[in-house]
Amino acid sequence: MPRALVPDSSHDGYAWHLHTLSHDGKAYREYDASGNGGQLMIVLPELDIAVAFTAGNYNRYRVWRKFRDELVPQYIIGAVTR
Repeated sequence: MPRALVPDSSHDGYAWHLHTLSHDGKAYREYDASGNGGQLMIVLPELDIAVAFTAGNYNRYRVWRKFRDELVPQYIIGAVTR
């Protein structure tokens, strides 16, 4: 449940980051916990899946943010919705 609006127009709720990911024109609710470097726990409730990433890209937000924003929609959601 959204509790705070973040400057990038996403939301936070109870220490989880709340976003929407899209694949093939369909939107999926997503919430994640993240750590500097690309440690991510991503939950997609509509698909009943959780995805974990571990990485060491410290202080390189632009690199590891692509894990959620590009890799999960393209490969994970793409694979489970075929």
